[in-house]
Amino acid sequence: MPRRPGAFASVPKHVTLSLNLPPEQRLVVIVAFIATCVVQQLSKRIFRRKCPKFWASLDANERQDLGVRCATGAWGLLSSLWALGLLVVEARRGPMGVEERMYAPAGSYAAGGETLFSAAVGYFAWDVWYSVALYRLYGLAFLLHAVASFVAFGVPKLMPRGFLFYYGSVFLVWEMTAPFLGARTLLIKAKRTDGLAFKCVETIGFVLFMVIRFIFGVPAMVRYVADAREMYARGLAEPAIVYATFTLAAVLFPLMNCMWVSKMLKILFKSKKKSV
Repeated sequence: MPRRPGAFASVPKHVTLSLNLPPEQRLVVIVAFIATCVVQQLSKRIFRRKCPKFWASLDANERQDLGVRCATGAWGLLSSLWALGLLVVEARRGPMGVEERMYAPAGSYAAGGETLFSAAVGYFAWDVWYSVALYRLYGLAFLLHAVASFVAFGVPKLMPRGFLFYYGSVFLVWEMTAPFLGARTLLIKAKRTDGLAFKCVETIGFVLFMVIRFIFGVPAMVRYVADAREMYARGLAEPAIVYATFTLAAVLFPLMNCMWVSKMLKILFKSKKKSV
């Protein structure tokens, strides 16, 4: 049951797409984009100065990938903990109703969520940029994921304030796996795959991936589809194309996760065969 009387009464009516990005939130988008670029370039400079032998062992593509992994890992750690904190705080207020999951009400975690999701727009704009710039290195799958993620956080900025803040937080918790994927790649490049550190990073990263993106993530995506259906039934799913797009995304993102996990399993099995 929702926590407020007059369920669905606060849901915006006759919604049309219009940019809802105040000046301070535009600044957050720009700062997030620039900060990610800085982390990407600064991390490469640090490795070049502090680990010259390791840096010399890498080719041009590996050096580019190193900077990208550091940037994605930093964002993954920051955004996932921030989003998890918002979800925990909100959960302490009691069960949420459909309308509260679709539109974060005033007095909830909307304020913190707005800043986080503006930062996500900036980060995923960088994600699209580097996926295009380094297309030969990362390919179509990374580009599609970057574009889909940018749309997922960009479109709500064209909707009334609070739209999909709950589900946006759930999505960003998924980013908790990024630091482990980045650390694993770094250890492989450093040729340190036989030690305990590598096994811990690989195992923890895989377990987190399965728990967060499947055990926790898939039910959330199913819940979104049910919530969107409820909004349609009440004539509140406006604009319809937005709800349809996110319904499609709720199906595609778990499928993309299945693709990633299949690749991870192949790599894990290969590493076990080599160790035997």
